[in-house]
Amino acid sequence: MAKVPAVARPIVRTEGFEPTLTDAAKRRNVCKDDLRKKRVVPAIGHSNVRRKSGGIMRQTFSAPAFSHFHDQWHLSPGLDTRGYIFFSGATGCRPDGTVSDDPEEQFREAFSFLSDTLAAGDLSWENVVEMTTYHVDLRKHLDAFIKVKNEFVAAPYPAWSCIGTTELITEGTLVEIRVICQRPMER
Repeated sequence: MAKVPAVARPIVRTEGFEPTLTDAAKRRNVCKDDLRKKRVVPAIGHSNVRRKSGGIMRQTFSAPAFSHFHDQWHLSPGLDTRGYIFFSGATGCRPDGTVSDDPEEQFREAFSFLSDTLAAGDLSWENVVEMTTYHVDLRKHLDAFIKVKNEFVAAPYPAWSCIGTTELITEGTLVEIRVICQRPMER
């Protein structure tokens, strides 16, 4: 299983409320003054803390190389709802929009993209409880996909649904991987 390297803290950006120090911010050693002044701290990726109606706290984050996806696609690569963390689908598309012709390399790039996004949320593949994968030419590439998946995902395995489709958002991509994580219970 690939290990997620320890890297710098994420960028924390606030919108529309007076920030409080969340548990996630405490884990990342982000101080209130940094949040209040909207200062950029050493970056691992995009992070945005928001308060929605009803006082629900949500934090969004992404891998550094893919932080432009937040603004470009108007999505949250990772969305922490303070219990479960939802990840948008990741493909084997590189940050510059290119895609490898080699299926195995493309699958590895998709898993690496997700690994980096997991790390931005202080998570790893061990936190994944559910995985859904969407495949173009599912049966043709399944053995290569499973080989690469096994490099990243170890027991106890998450629930996994594997779905065939005719195309994905970026031309030439063969897989999109979507995961849901759960943080360990604090003691």
